[in-house]
Amino acid sequence: MFLFRFFRWLLGYVRFTAEGGFPERFINLCTNNGIVIWNIKSCSGVLYANTSINGYRNIRPVAKKSGMRVRIFRRYGLPFFLHKYRKRVGLLLGLAAFLAIITLLSGMIWNIRVIGNEKVRDDIIINAFAQSGVYVGVSKKSLDSQQVEKAALNKLDSLLWVSLNIDGCTAVIEVREKIDAPPVEDDTSPSNIIAAQAGQIVVLEPYEGTAVVNVGTAVNKGDLIIGSVTENKDGTVDFQHARGYVVARIEQKIEAKQSSAEKSAVYSGVRKHFTLHFFGVNIPIGPCIEPKEKYEVYDSKTWLEIQGIKLPLSVTRRHFLIYDEKDRQMSAEQAQLRVTESFINEASAKLKAAKLLNESIELLKTDKSVAVAGHFVCNKNIGLEKPLQVEKGG
Repeated sequence: MFLFRFFRWLLGYVRFTAEGGFPERFINLCTNNGIVIWNIKSCSGVLYANTSINGYRNIRPVAKKSGMRVRIFRRYGLPFFLHKYRKRVGLLLGLAAFLAIITLLSGMIWNIRVIGNEKVRDDIIINAFAQSGVYVGVSKKSLDSQQVEKAALNKLDSLLWVSLNIDGCTAVIEVREKIDAPPVEDDTSPSNIIAAQAGQIVVLEPYEGTAVVNVGTAVNKGDLIIGSVTENKDGTVDFQHARGYVVARIEQKIEAKQSSAEKSAVYSGVRKHFTLHFFGVNIPIGPCIEPKEKYEVYDSKTWLEIQGIKLPLSVTRRHFLIYDEKDRQMSAEQAQLRVTESFINEASAKLKAAKLLNESIELLKTDKSVAVAGHFVCNKNIGLEKPLQVEKGG
């Protein structure tokens, strides 16, 4: 439907009125004589309809036979527009230049989109393709997809496969990332199991190697628990990769402290700088002057879009947020909430996978600070593998 309307506008058409006589005979004669009319309406005995320019030229004999009087009601289309402005050469040249620019731009890449990536950033992939010949403003006819894909893949070691597809004026880059193989643990080299922290052994299950302590023994951090050296019946020794399960009763002290006063940023103003991007060309709008005061920088980019299609025109706004650091006095509730959050995070990390046996938590307050101190007794796996350093004699 849109295509028909466009061609009718391109060739030009008129809307006319016909009155008097016999409207039904008039319409039938137009059909029999090959005169196409459409959008027919009747209002107060007057017939309104559309026809082409040639159709209107041939319509008068038909109107005379049916007793109808026809007049042009309105003209539409490019021929009438050009005729109206035929003496304005500059306007016509501008229109011609506009059409030429649109035709030229339609053969270029306006936008680049990446799909299928999770770990590798879009800008890294787009930069690799730019070095391979795909960038905003390049002619679509000059692109050899297979050659570009091969060159870009050689620059992206973390990708397994890439594909370049042209959708209108958009270059769609589809990628597949490599899946890293899980690390293979070396379970053949000699190693000992030592204590990761001090405690009293409550469970000791050596799978390979020789236990050098017993259940109930107190160990310090770094003490040997399961050794890699195994003595044979003939007096020789073997070095093994020690394995085992070691649980100890440990005591863990955790403390978090929060000062009542803290440095706080007080923002006093903002400066903005704009940069226009057109087909990969950066055009700064005015000088970019950095503030002499302390500041934070935030960038935001806005693309011009028409019906969801991103055009090669965008604006980057750079915001300089000016601030000054000042001491801020927190309330007792704020300080207590802050220190409690820090204490919970540290306790969760240090007591992970531990079985809690006993706990004691105390809140300590002074005029300048708030602290939370905790004493925990729990059972925890403290076995830590440590490779054995074997010195070879000369």
